[in-house]
Amino acid sequence: MVCCRCKQLSLAIAGLAMSFAVLLQGFEDATPRRLEPEFAPGQQPSNDDRKPRFERVGGDIETFWQPPHEGTLVQGILFMAHGCNHQATDFFADTGPDGWKLEACHGSRFGRCLGLPEERQLVQEARARGYYVAAVSGTGSSRCWSHKADPSRVRQALQHIRMQEKLSEDVPILATGASSGGAFMSSLALALERPPKCVVPQISALASSYGSLETFAAMHVPTLFVHMSEHDPRTAMNVDKQVKELESKGVLAKQLHVAPVPLGEELVPHFGKKQASIVEAALQQAGLVQADGRLKQDPRASAWRQAPGLRAFMAATNDTLVADESSLSELLNVVWARHEFTAKFASQMLDFCEGKPLV
Repeated sequence: MVCCRCKQLSLAIAGLAMSFAVLLQGFEDATPRRLEPEFAPGQQPSNDDRKPRFERVGGDIETFWQPPHEGTLVQGILFMAHGCNHQATDFFADTGPDGWKLEACHGSRFGRCLGLPEERQLVQEARARGYYVAAVSGTGSSRCWSHKADPSRVRQALQHIRMQEKLSEDVPILATGASSGGAFMSSLALALERPPKCVVPQISALASSYGSLETFAAMHVPTLFVHMSEHDPRTAMNVDKQVKELESKGVLAKQLHVAPVPLGEELVPHFGKKQASIVEAALQQAGLVQADGRLKQDPRASAWRQAPGLRAFMAATNDTLVADESSLSELLNVVWARHEFTAKFASQMLDFCEGKPLV
């Protein structure tokens, strides 16, 4: 009888212990947990979905991003800042090469993704080298960047991307931007939790009001200016001045010059030989091309859109020729080499940021 009671008592105690363990487990599961980073620079993302993502971070920060190419080791995040009259949707396409549609494009402020050729080239080269690419739409007037409001918004967007993708807290941030986006680089650097690995302002000097350049210089962020000096001497002068000032304070500062090129050199890689030949023939017939294949004048001031031969190109590519929206319009600005976003030095930009010598 005593042994039977002991056995019953033991079973009762075991049951109570099990119930208590389950109760504790319930409390544990109800406690918020901090997600530990799944990978750091030099590791591969665990997520096989490489499609672009879109979110309105914090309710109104229009944010697009995309993981690196499959099989690449994560090197960091490349943030890309558009210029005035542009937006984050410049860097992403409505439809991918596999036919997959980025439905979020239609819900963006602009209403569609432009997928402009120079921006897309930079996106692809960065992703091929292991970088997440990210873009945010600025909130300044004329869709420029607000140096007061936007630095903290971009910081919040980058934090969101890092957490969503489970990146380590010390994942390197690289940043580039054109025109207003180029000037924004110093304001952004000052707002980030840690200094960016590098900044690459395009077709612009850094914002330098209220002593911000001196504060930026104190961070010793490697800075590479990419600009179009032949047709924009004013920007070239300002860049030269800032390079010298940054170097005098011990900052690694370099510059690359984008020169005018023949039409085919810029158009063929993006449109293919057939469509590039149609455009070149149309502009030659309109008297807008020199014997060496370069443009005779700034396309922003010429009547190239009226060339009759461009109709076949428009029909084949659905290009509207509208300024700040058209792929051809952007590429002609790069051909002329004046005040345009460019990926011409994409590999050199990434090399510089990775501490490699410029070639």
